[in-house]
Amino acid sequence: LELGDAQPIFGVSLGLANERSRCHDGVNLPLVVRDCIDYLQEHGLQSDQIYKVEAVKTKLQQLKRTYNNREGSCVAEMDVPIACGLLKMFLRELPEPILTTDLSSRFEEVASHSQVSQQEQELVSLVEQLPSCNRTLLSWMFMHVDAVTQNEDYTKMNAQNIAMLLSPTLQMSHRLFVAILCHCSTLFADTTLHKYVPPLTATSPNLPETPEEISTELRKQESLLAQIHAEMNAGFVTKKREEQLWEVQRIITQLKRKLRTFEKKSDCLQKSLDDTVDGDISIDLNLQKGKFSCSDDESSIKTVTAISTESAANTETKNTPQETPEQTAVIGERKKSIADSPTDVAGMSGGETTVATAAQPQQHATPAEAAKVSDKVTVTDNGFLLLPQNHPEYLTLIRLQLENQELVNWKAQLQSRIQAERNEIVKMKKLLITDGGSTQGPGSIGLLDTSIAASEEYERLVAQYVKENALLEQKRQMLAKEIFEENKNLIQMQVDLALNRYRI
Repeated sequence: LELGDAQPIFGVSLGLANERSRCHDGVNLPLVVRDCIDYLQEHGLQSDQIYKVEAVKTKLQQLKRTYNNREGSCVAEMDVPIACGLLKMFLRELPEPILTTDLSSRFEEVASHSQVSQQEQELVSLVEQLPSCNRTLLSWMFMHVDAVTQNEDYTKMNAQNIAMLLSPTLQMSHRLFVAILCHCSTLFADTTLHKYVPPLTATSPNLPETPEEISTELRKQESLLAQIHAEMNAGFVTKKREEQLWEVQRIITQLKRKLRTFEKKSDCLQKSLDDTVDGDISIDLNLQKGKFSCSDDESSIKTVTAISTESAANTETKNTPQETPEQTAVIGERKKSIADSPTDVAGMSGGETTVATAAQPQQHATPAEAAKVSDKVTVTDNGFLLLPQNHPEYLTLIRLQLENQELVNWKAQLQSRIQAERNEIVKMKKLLITDGGSTQGPGSIGLLDTSIAASEEYERLVAQYVKENALLEQKRQMLAKEIFEENKNLIQMQVDLALNRYRI
């Protein structure tokens, strides 16, 4: 029994067909419909064969079987008549009209209205009541038909001609088809026909390069993985599907790893920008402090100079009667020297300023001494190696040691579990040998084999258990991979939490 026989795409409801063969980019269309419309949009709008020439029926049946079995896209095997025929075959075999059984009669009533504006408003209201998958298919079909009529010079198809060909396929009247086509730009204003890009495969040249492209591709791969799981859970386990499963899981792992790399880079960049901003702010504050201190020093110097000048003037005034001409000359020279060099005055009158200036060079270490301090490594009580907090590799060294510690603990846990499993295997083997030798006799074995082997039920049960075991083995391996990834993420979270204690 093939997958296409048990879970076909053709001849089932639109919602079920979309669920079984979805487009992984989020457009709510079955893959066969998307492929046909994409091909006709690219190759059929300049062809006068579109919707006129019948395709070879054997070829249509072959492609139908391929899509039913989910064997991939068949665009490479299409031409314009085949794409038109396959699309019409899918639409004809739908068990319910696109407009649904409940709303079809109301659509037909609206199409008979004579007032165009009222007709458009009521059509908009009815289209909004359609299920999502029906509304998407209707919008893509009529936007495609509108493109065909706009290229009438090549396709030789106008609204009336194409309505005669496609209205029976869409299970609607000629008048309703023309009405929807006339108002399609308003009814489906948010619909844009864009070509489907399937998920990457092992033969794809490169992975996406930007975080946005990686996230988009990751959603496609996860959608494809969910579809493969659904098919395998239904019992359709084949070697090709198993290989596809591993391929998709490998690509998802690569994409997640690459996305985490981008996130780490962006975090580091943001941190460096924050550090730069903080540094600029601190430099600005220091400059402002320097300006304030300079202005304070200048004012103090001016004050001291003024005081010294006044005191010198007073002294000169008091001692004028007793001064000799030589003393007068000495005092004049002192006044001149004080006025010319206020810094010396500040140094003489302000002892603290002089001491601070003299002590300032001693606060700065030489480059060699700074290098010795920055490379100094200390060992903590728990054996951790620590660099000075101002060292650029301070947190990197701590992170590596924390990761190593967590990985060693994980390794020890795994080794203990492996040893426990081995002990359990040895125990079970001993029980099997003991029980097997005591309960089975040669006569009973022969009788049992003869009675069961002759039964068809036995063969059916064996086949069923083989299939179930294969499926369980697949699930076991997938769970093991998920557990491994979760453990890695857990270790990173534990390291990040522990690293917060060492941040400055």
